[in-house]
Amino acid sequence: MNTPEFAAVPPQPAGSTIVLERNADGVTLKVPPLGLRRGGGFLFWWTLLWNAMVLPFAVVFYCAALSGAALFDGKPAGFLGFLLPLPFLFFGGVSLLIVLHLGRRRAALAVVGDRLLALRVGLFHTERGEWARDKLSDVRVGPCGVAADDKPLLELQILPKNGSKFTLLAGRGEAELKWMAAILKEALSLRPEAPAVAEAAANESRTSAAARGSRAWIGATIGGTFLAGFFWLLINNIWTVNGVGLLDRLGLPWFNLYTAIVVGALIGGCIGAFLERRRLRHARQLAAVAASMEFAYRPDAPREALRDFLTLRLFKKWSSASNRLTGRVGSLPVEMLDYISVERDSDGNSYVSQTVLLAPADPTLPAFELRPGHLGMKLLSLFNIEGVAFAPDAAEDERDGIERFGRLYHLSEGLDVLLETAGKAAAAGADAVKSEEPRAGETAIRQLFTPGLLRFFADHPGWSVESDGKHLALWRRQTVIPAADRPAFLAEALEVHQALTHAEFRPGSQAVVAAAPRGDPFVMSARVVATVLGLFLGFFAGFVIAVAWGDPIGRPNLFVALFVGGVFLGPVFGALMGNRVLYYPIYLLMRRRRAARAK
Repeated sequence: MNTPEFAAVPPQPAGSTIVLERNADGVTLKVPPLGLRRGGGFLFWWTLLWNAMVLPFAVVFYCAALSGAALFDGKPAGFLGFLLPLPFLFFGGVSLLIVLHLGRRRAALAVVGDRLLALRVGLFHTERGEWARDKLSDVRVGPCGVAADDKPLLELQILPKNGSKFTLLAGRGEAELKWMAAILKEALSLRPEAPAVAEAAANESRTSAAARGSRAWIGATIGGTFLAGFFWLLINNIWTVNGVGLLDRLGLPWFNLYTAIVVGALIGGCIGAFLERRRLRHARQLAAVAASMEFAYRPDAPREALRDFLTLRLFKKWSSASNRLTGRVGSLPVEMLDYISVERDSDGNSYVSQTVLLAPADPTLPAFELRPGHLGMKLLSLFNIEGVAFAPDAAEDERDGIERFGRLYHLSEGLDVLLETAGKAAAAGADAVKSEEPRAGETAIRQLFTPGLLRFFADHPGWSVESDGKHLALWRRQTVIPAADRPAFLAEALEVHQALTHAEFRPGSQAVVAAAPRGDPFVMSARVVATVLGLFLGFFAGFVIAVAWGDPIGRPNLFVALFVGGVFLGPVFGALMGNRVLYYPIYLLMRRRRAARAK
């Protein structure tokens, strides 16, 4: 029935072992097993190698343990010692069962009249399914949620209109699966799927691709092993007597190093598997939410796909992005994604995850950065770096919104611009206070952030907003929005977008708020010098106090802890006191020296 309404059936792929039987009532497809090597793929070779290493080790270990040989610090293996090889044997046994299941499974499919019958036979169980033609939505090829070589493995999927899908033959060749799907659809006279169904299928395909190559539990297992060993060694060596550690002296088998490593590996593997399961569930939920919002969903978000938005400073610290939702709200195109940024420094990398909404900005919108007034932003005020500040002496009905905005948010042209400007002002000294006029960028920001908009953000705390003059990025700091909350997040973000781009959505006055008086640039220089000086003085004081105190109670390990605490807390206290107290005499000295040079 190869009319234009139905897709043409491709020929059976060369080398296929599937048996096709046609009869008066319909067709039958008999699918034989793939075999262990083809069915197991990479897992077959991994299982072979793993068991080739583990089985000889277990045999030698148990032979030595049963003979009473000394295995643990010169002692024979106790009851828990016999458990040491079991996790490794367990992983090998489970892997072997999975390979046997993949290699020995077979299937049969038949169309009899207007009914589709499916039989799936595996190593552990057999499952049957039967559907009438008018109860079926589609028979298609889709990813099974597992990947090999960064490519999702495909399977045959039977989709009833109500109920869960029936899947089989995961891992077989794509050409074979598409051929079988076409044969069954032709025999059932199934019409091509509707666009909504096709989009849902595409979304599910992308969701399953999110699982490609993911082996988080393996890394977590290795990490748990090393952490358990490290902490065991750390605790054991806190208090030694005649070279024997604290845990060794207990003489209990469940406190030895090997038990700690096995337990750490098991805990790490369980945590990794839990986190991976949660990630995949999040991706599936996002695909469903995207379909309900009529958005397209992709589990990946490559940097190249966001090239129009890469001019935003937010993406200069790009690490990765995922779970990309794309669509339109009215005439406004929007993108929503989970973005991970990275801060690189000498102490290592720190990562921040957050859900970001991207949208085009009004051409008249200036470039600016709006951040919640968290601790990092408040620390900038210690060095007299205030950003765009607003005068508090406004009208009575506007003063409250302006003051609350100042407490909740930090507004600037950009932190990099702010720091560069502050450095130039400090170098220019007192002359900068007299001559510096507001920059064009700051003037444009003031014209945008009227009392009405300041009050709007004061009533909607917690938003981070960035504009480059062409695009807007909106997010909640260090917050990944759950799938169920994405529609509400979208609505709130669009409300912020409207307040920024449409004056009629801003409540209250639209007058320009006057600037707060500019601070003395010498204050920043004095605070920097005083903070660094206080840090060194605090370190020296902490070191001297810790050494002078000594070890009054005869506990050398406690002395080490106090010494380390003094060396770390001393600089922190010294830096704080320098910034708040010591800076003032340094500030006066700098002013006198500048006045003397001016004469």
